[in-house]
Amino acid sequence: MQDCEVGVLGAGHMGRGIAANYLRAGLPTGVYDVEPARMREMAELDAELAESPADLAAHCDLVSIVVRGEDHLETAAYGPDGLLARIRPGTVLVVHTSAQPAYTRRLGERAAEHGARVVEAAMTGGMVGAAAGALTLMFAGDPVVVEEVWSKLRFVAKRRLYLGQLGAAGICKAIQDTLFGLHHQTAHEMVQLAHAAGVDPDRLLEALIAKGWLLERWHEFWTSDGDEMLGGRSQTTPRMPLKQFTPWLWQIADELGVDITTSRETAARSISILETQDWGGREYGGA
Repeated sequence: MQDCEVGVLGAGHMGRGIAANYLRAGLPTGVYDVEPARMREMAELDAELAESPADLAAHCDLVSIVVRGEDHLETAAYGPDGLLARIRPGTVLVVHTSAQPAYTRRLGERAAEHGARVVEAAMTGGMVGAAAGALTLMFAGDPVVVEEVWSKLRFVAKRRLYLGQLGAAGICKAIQDTLFGLHHQTAHEMVQLAHAAGVDPDRLLEALIAKGWLLERWHEFWTSDGDEMLGGRSQTTPRMPLKQFTPWLWQIADELGVDITTSRETAARSISILETQDWGGREYGGA
């Protein structure tokens, strides 16, 4: 592949949007994904195609890592054809993948052995935000490097937050998604309760707004064609991140001596409900 200003590792739902926005901004962009169909789609957008993560790292000054989960990140970073196998000094790895703080710090240490840098840029905004270049990125790491990469990442995000040293973005993303998962589960139950008690759900929303509280993502309690999902399941429930994030989040709380009894018990109850429901083989996980 040709040398590129940016690379994208993982061209799934989020990575595809990130790569497309780099390309629209006129940045020479390299892409690697294990799925041939995704690679063909990126080729149609005039992206340079890498043969492996190592090939991508050898030809890109910045690599956005958008693989799903630590298992995929482990292979992509440390395998024989992984990023660190051929990474160049000065290259910046931008970790969009949700990972534990200790894991991200380890990646930073290993990259530094090659003269490369690592920053976190946890994402929020979903597939729509990624496609529109309107994500919010939660940064952590060396603030000088964060400022350096923003000159390119501004094409995929409308807002940025700096959260602290490497690892801070991962824990903030986990807390954000855990709270959303708990909120979503309980809010959905309350919609069911209101409906069963004879309350029009739209009037319930008005009542909540009058209290000074707005249920964001209210649309997710309806199907795409406008049918109410009362008595059924929410569209986003299978993607709830509770099972992915809470084990290590709770461990950190125990290590720090923080009492999270209510959150722990509520999450356990929500997870038990999810595990009794049939989601057609879909799994729920992080961004």
